[in-house]
Amino acid sequence: MKKTVLLLLFLSAIYHSIAQSAMPDTTQPALTKEDYLEKSKNNRTGALVSLIGGGTLFMIGGIVMINDLNNSLENLFTTNETNTNDALSGALVITGSLAMLGSIPLFKAASKNKHKAYSVSFKNEPALQFQGNTVFYKPVPSLSMKIRL
Repeated sequence: MKKTVLLLLFLSAIYHSIAQSAMPDTTQPALTKEDYLEKSKNNRTGALVSLIGGGTLFMIGGIVMINDLNNSLENLFTTNETNTNDALSGALVITGSLAMLGSIPLFKAASKNKHKAYSVSFKNEPALQFQGNTVFYKPVPSLSMKIRL
């Protein structure tokens, strides 16, 4: 009996923890120009960190690899066994290469967000308004969109 109750409680907890609501929450506010610009800045910063860090790892791995090659050429005709860092240098070169390649999608995302920020924005456009016998311009918030041809 205890096992059955525990099993039902466990299944109930699992059911309620992974269940999705039937109506998605659509109360998310639309992203503004500033939001897109901030996302673009963050993506660009991450891409630069990845590119510079990957380049640094690549260079350190290459230097270690060249040093090991130099040591092995010096000891070519001797019987001394030297400790080489082949695995370390290979891992650094591969990790650095992958980090540099990983920066490419971040640069593309930054560019995409920047273009989105500049293509859609709100402006206060003057519009003709009638009130009684007079006509005047009143600023009306409007959505402006740039279409690149």
